Amino acid sequence: MKNYLQVIRLAFSRELVQHLAARLGERESAVGKALEGMVPLVLCQLVIRAGEGEGRNLFSPMLQADWPRIRELQNLTEILALVGGGPDHSAALDAGEGLLGRLFGANRSRLDALMSTYAGLRPDSTVLLLRLVAAIVAAGLARHATRRQLSALRLSEELGRAKNKIYSWLPADLPRWPGYRRRAAVQASHAVWAAELARPYWVLVLAAAGAAVLALLALGAWAGPDGRLKPIGVLLAVADPDSVRQKVSESLDSTAATLVLPVVPVPAIW
Repeated sequence: MKNYLQVIRLAFSRELVQHLAARLGERESAVGKALEGMVPLVLCQLVIRAGEGEGRNLFSPMLQADWPRIRELQNLTEILALVGGGPDHSAALDAGEGLLGRLFGANRSRLDALMSTYAGLRPDSTVLLLRLVAAIVAAGLARHATRRQLSALRLSEELGRAKNKIYSWLPADLPRWPGYRRRAAVQASHAVWAAELARPYWVLVLAAAGAAVLALLALGAWAGPDGRLKPIGVLLAVADPDSVRQKVSESLDSTAATLVLPVVPVPAIW
């Protein structure tokens, strides 16, 4: 049984390459070379950005109901329809462009130029193919997450586990794109998921630590030179010295009076 990554990769079949080349007026070899580099490139950048703690922001939109869907990734007619234009088709390509923008940020335009030079395509053909690849990759990941009932964080973790396979798909002659990280530099998938899962609770941790510090400061203010807590009368003396002095003296006199004990005669020992 093919896993979700194989389904995504097999969606770009030889037949699809032939039809895309005819639609775009490009050489089949150039379109095939472009797709062989673009598919693992997009997947690698997803793994890299997820390893940097962006998994939730990247995958959450894909799992929303309003994200444009592609029902069957290996349906040639449906994929080619995305290139045909129209509002429904452009919505999927626009979603792909949005994903590319989140993945590459300000370096998005540099990626177009790099892939155009690498594959020998016209710039407009390169832009369309990149959008198509991003839309199909997102659709494949969303379908997999829906079938397995995965959250955005779990999907990020699962994709991180497959980083070795994804990196092995990169063509040897593909230039290093903006934002590229070596495989060893990408954070482990379980560490990514744990960090993302713990992110909402860091405010609570800081609040608890602040409360503990304030409590220690308050205890220090109440403690005397010997480390014992000050009596209430001494602490209140700052507010009303006369009244406290009178109360303290009265309490000392009464205490002294009560401490005078009668002398008990001791019987003589013979």
